[in-house]
Amino acid sequence: MLDRLITASTRYQWLIPILMVVGVFAAVLAGVDLLRDKDLGVINGLENDRWIIPASVVTLWMIMGLWMLTAFPSLPLSTEKPDNWWPRFKYFLKRGFGYLLFDLAALGLLVSLYTSYRMIAFWF
Repeated sequence: MLDRLITASTRYQWLIPILMVVGVFAAVLAGVDLLRDKDLGVINGLENDRWIIPASVVTLWMIMGLWMLTAFPSLPLSTEKPDNWWPRFKYFLKRGFGYLLFDLAALGLLVSLYTSYRMIAFWF
């Protein structure tokens, strides 16, 4: 499973700029909605605090996506086992760190899913 995540995160590196733009836009929208003046009604719905929760959910998922796309491509695949002792030790150390990252990513995805569900349920 870790190998699939490594290859997927390597293959979809082109998504990083798109995720950054969408994440920055959502974070700016949430910040403007939090720090706005009562007279600023330029964006439809901004006067009613309607965009804080969706912008926060989008920002949360963009952070998770960027983290997953940047954390896993540097890990070695299981087919790249070296023969000598020291490179093999470094390989297994990196793979162990990769499994730890994989567990943190799975936990982060579950927390993000639960948080998104609760925020969207509150929003409606």
